[in-house]
Amino acid sequence: MTNEKELLIRRIFHLMFALVIIYYLLPDTIFGIPKDYYLIILIFLLPIFIEIYRLNLGVKFYGLHEKEKNHIASYVWFTTGATFLILFFPQQIAAPCILATALGDPVIGLTKPLRRRFIFSMAFLICLVIFIIFKYDLLVAIFAAAVAFIAESFEFKIRARLRPNLFWSRSKHKFSEYKRVFDFLFRTDDDFMMQVIPAITLLILFSIFPELLPQKVLYPIPVLESFL
Repeated sequence: MTNEKELLIRRIFHLMFALVIIYYLLPDTIFGIPKDYYLIILIFLLPIFIEIYRLNLGVKFYGLHEKEKNHIASYVWFTTGATFLILFFPQQIAAPCILATALGDPVIGLTKPLRRRFIFSMAFLICLVIFIIFKYDLLVAIFAAAVAFIAESFEFKIRARLRPNLFWSRSKHKFSEYKRVFDFLFRTDDDFMMQVIPAITLLILFSIFPELLPQKVLYPIPVLESFL
């Protein structure tokens, strides 16, 4: 069972995920290479390779939930979702959805022992402030914050019910490694859904009402261009 110190470390790292949006402050190319390549390698591929190594060893990194020992850890779901949003969604949608997850999810975890109205109000308020900072109109910000909060509790999993022994190896007397691949593809995590569901919802909304799309807030810092 994860102790209080591990939970604290886990939440600190979760808050640090917000640093992903530094991507928008960097110049388009870094040392002559498009910054998208750095994003894909460092934020998407590297965590996946680390997770594959961890699962093959059957260990649990400090700060992870016990249930994550044999399953894809939440940090991989977060980095996967963040990369997806940055590459395929406009900044006005991607950045606040990433921040709402990085900052809002730990607050929901901290407030779970409290009454439901406190859980809702505190997490919702944080998400609302984030969307307002990104120049959302108040009503749209309220809507986006509500969707983000609800998405934190949403996940899906497809089970192989037709053949329970689909991944069972009779010769090795254990489940095949393909089971982990299946679990990764057909099971989600709140760190993924809290980013993707609001992003898709907002993309649909702004496609119907483009005049509601706010202006960009983050731009590359000119002084970095001389160093990178």
